[in-house]
Amino acid sequence: MMAKINSLFMSLLPWQILLFSVIGAVLITDLITAIVSLWIWHEIQINLIVLGTLNAVLVPLIILPIILRNSRKVVKLEEQNRNHLVTISQLESERQVQATSQRRADEMSLLYRLGVSLAAGRNLTTTLLALQTEIFKLLEVDALFVAIYNENTDVVDFPIFFERNNFQTHPSRHLSENPGLTGAVIYGGKTLYVADVMTDVVVDRYAPVSDNSMALHTFLGIPLIVNGKITGAISMQIAKVQAYSQDQIQLMENVAVQAAMAIDKTNLLDQFKQELAE
Repeated sequence: MMAKINSLFMSLLPWQILLFSVIGAVLITDLITAIVSLWIWHEIQINLIVLGTLNAVLVPLIILPIILRNSRKVVKLEEQNRNHLVTISQLESERQVQATSQRRADEMSLLYRLGVSLAAGRNLTTTLLALQTEIFKLLEVDALFVAIYNENTDVVDFPIFFERNNFQTHPSRHLSENPGLTGAVIYGGKTLYVADVMTDVVVDRYAPVSDNSMALHTFLGIPLIVNGKITGAISMQIAKVQAYSQDQIQLMENVAVQAAMAIDKTNLLDQFKQELAE
């Protein structure tokens, strides 16, 4: 409504605004003077009507030009302010687009380097170590493990298990007997992100297995899938609460795709070498 009024105000010429103001002032002044005259003297006082008309004409002619100039300045400043806000919004949108493009380019570069590192692995151990090295470059991680799951035996192995930069050994287990968060990832077949594994809700639902000696809160587990079959999971954990963003989670899901194919390839190569040896 105010925008329409301002637009109408800006479209009128100064003499038109002045004319409308004078006519309105005369009509209102004469009407009020006539009513007051009838109420006090029971008749209309012509001299008061003339005096009121003169005042109604002179006052707008003196004051209105000043008000008009100031009002137009205010309206112009408001329009300039709106234009500036639109420009700022457009620049912010462009900046966000550029930042997104740059982040995507960085991610593609990281994934390419990861692919090169994984492709250089000649066996499962070297492939997993290359994976660990690249992940530690990408994310802040306090604990990292790769779980390899055998559906036939229901056994999950942990060929790589790191706390900070220290390699640890972790025993295999029957997943159905004690699934924990790893079981939720493998059985569920989708990414599981838990902001704080130490909350009562998470403990009651998943019964996390204490796989390390550190007080870890954030858990990110991603299934390793090859040809629609779940072959294991990869997990990143950190002592901070709510440590990873959605972009970081998506990046690690892309990493997991490459890791799954590389691990499957090295597994097949190891099996082939064993068969040749036999």
